[in-house]
Amino acid sequence: MIQDAKLYLKLSNLDITADEKNQQEIAFLKGMVEGFKGKWIKLDNQEFATLLETSRKSGAQKFDPKEFITNDLYKNPTSTTYEGQPAWKVDLDQDVLKQQIKKVMEFSIKNAASALTGEQAEEFKLHEQELNAQIEKTLANLKIENTDAYFVIYAADNVKWVAKNTDITFDGGKINIQQSVTADASKGKITITPASEQSKSETILIDYTVKEVNKTKYDFTVLISDGTANSKVVKIEGSLALALSEKGFSIKPDFSVTYQDVTAKVQGEYKVNLIDAHTFTTPNETIDAKDLLGGLIPGLASDADFSGDEEEIIGLEEVSPLSGAQAATRDTARQKYLADLASAIEIYMAAKGEYPAQPANGDTSKLTVFVEKGYLRELPSDPLKTTAAVKVGSDNKTNGAQGQFTYRLIKSKDGKDAGSYLLAARAESLNIANATSKMLESVSNSTTSKNFEDLCETITKDSSRATSTSPDPKTKSCNVKGEEDLRYVLVR
Repeated sequence: MIQDAKLYLKLSNLDITADEKNQQEIAFLKGMVEGFKGKWIKLDNQEFATLLETSRKSGAQKFDPKEFITNDLYKNPTSTTYEGQPAWKVDLDQDVLKQQIKKVMEFSIKNAASALTGEQAEEFKLHEQELNAQIEKTLANLKIENTDAYFVIYAADNVKWVAKNTDITFDGGKINIQQSVTADASKGKITITPASEQSKSETILIDYTVKEVNKTKYDFTVLISDGTANSKVVKIEGSLALALSEKGFSIKPDFSVTYQDVTAKVQGEYKVNLIDAHTFTTPNETIDAKDLLGGLIPGLASDADFSGDEEEIIGLEEVSPLSGAQAATRDTARQKYLADLASAIEIYMAAKGEYPAQPANGDTSKLTVFVEKGYLRELPSDPLKTTAAVKVGSDNKTNGAQGQFTYRLIKSKDGKDAGSYLLAARAESLNIANATSKMLESVSNSTTSKNFEDLCETITKDSSRATSTSPDPKTKSCNVKGEEDLRYVLVR
């Protein structure tokens, strides 16, 4: 639906399937999709419409970069050629670019603060000055050099932007961007290199090709690989068809995303046909499309506020329609991280004949042997650094650590000491949590893995009822007084 240059979309269903071996790999995506289902998403089309109008008016015979370029980012336009084609060479104004980046980063901080209340909001204010100082430091060290950029004119309705080479350096490393264009295609390579010598192996290469099949359809390929091994990690390949007219438009995606052995296919068609008269009621609750990007990738929002906040403390009431999606995404990440830790523990067991000793407080960040032995590249931690510790047991031996997962040795089914173990994390969503705080606090020296054979299959929140100490024997359902009592556990 469209009203007042705003497009309203609703996701009804999006199925993601994989074989049993790869279920864990797509859990993250499934959780994200579930968070968006049934919600209205709003896209302001005004800027898009203005861009289209500008594009229609920019012909080769009258191309003027000062008219075509609508902001001050580009400067010093010079008439030249690009591989034999008429072109305008331009420079990037670093000061303007830095101001644009600063604006985005400041919006990120502003909206992170708006997602907090009470004590958390006050605590955030204490660090706000530090965050702003970090922005200034980052921008002061940011350099964009060697940019060789052009607007290339192939025809009256075909003007392409290309940056043959650009080097971006910052505190965290360096990004090199190389591009080339023809009348119907664009190619590029992005190299992201960490600053640390110890992290050179984490260099990332992104190769992409976009080919214009016709005026409405584009074929594209994106390869993301490890720079050292040159191994293909992610491949995105397919097409996107766009049709626009005075009567409406259509979008037709047809591409696949491959990650290791998992391939997800994206196909469909979305059409909008304008009519002369209609009755329209604006949805009461919507997610701005800019908010959506900001929530998934903090810092990508524009002028609008968003609730995306990687430092948000769990247990807060939902502050926007998007926060539920973010919570589900973080919970699926927690599921995967605990599975990764469990795999490392089992490898250790196979090598040593026993499970690793329980660190003080059960803090999994102390299990550094997994990294030293190469079982894990790095030790996973909670997606939120400020997540409160997870207490396992009433004996104060395993109180966990803030921002970390908790590991506790327990008896095996046959009563063998340290014959089993439990990994625990906080959870934010009812449909992913499988335990309660009371269930974990009841753990003692006599607890066996058999005590955790039955976990919560469903969880409801009812502040009038006590938090469950065990699932209902028949329904396997549990109750929590509040979100702060939600837990996710893995027992082996």
